[in-house]
Amino acid sequence: MPASPAVLQDLRATLARIERGLPGDPPPPLSLCPAIDAHLPEGGLARGELHEIQAADPGAGLGFCALILGRLAGPVLWIGPGGADGVWAPGLQGLGLGAERLLLARYRQPADGLWVLEEALRSPALGSAVLQLDRLDMTASRRLQLAAEGSSRVGLLLRSVAEHGPSSAVTRWRVSSLPDVQARPRWQLDLLRCRAGRPAAWTVQVEAGVLRVEGIAARALSA
Repeated sequence: MPASPAVLQDLRATLARIERGLPGDPPPPLSLCPAIDAHLPEGGLARGELHEIQAADPGAGLGFCALILGRLAGPVLWIGPGGADGVWAPGLQGLGLGAERLLLARYRQPADGLWVLEEALRSPALGSAVLQLDRLDMTASRRLQLAAEGSSRVGLLLRSVAEHGPSSAVTRWRVSSLPDVQARPRWQLDLLRCRAGRPAAWTVQVEAGVLRVEGIAARALSA
């Protein structure tokens, strides 16, 4: 019987770690919050992988990326298109990503942004990296996934909801802002796709950098 895609992915990650001289055991997953961790096959967000975040609005996308990156050690490289609104580092502090850890890069052509992220995911000097880029093909995303495999880093692709073509990311999320009477970050968070997992949806809020789910169980994601 042929091996499942998940088994093949694990084997490739193990081989990648061996080739880079890293310990054979995979790094522990990244905890988001208990209710969401329990729904993910790894028991959290898998490291050494590429994850895609679709933003229904810019603030929610930036916020969710910052929340993830703030949970990782080491410098963070944030790669964005030239001419776009920049990332306001002090605004990310409350989501756990300190300005002292943030490195910013700009690209003119999408191919340049992809190259920078690929190199960043291979660099032991960085803890993680995110690329703001709407359009990419399967070949490009596969190169990014291979670059991340076998490391303790997390690679994030931040895209708009209008651009949702194919990618090799192991998870695909959609995040949109919701009103909150206390003006805290509050989002509709949808797990659209997860390797060896199931789609789900949560209403979440962030306070002092801590992500909390409103309610307990994940909701089935409506079509």
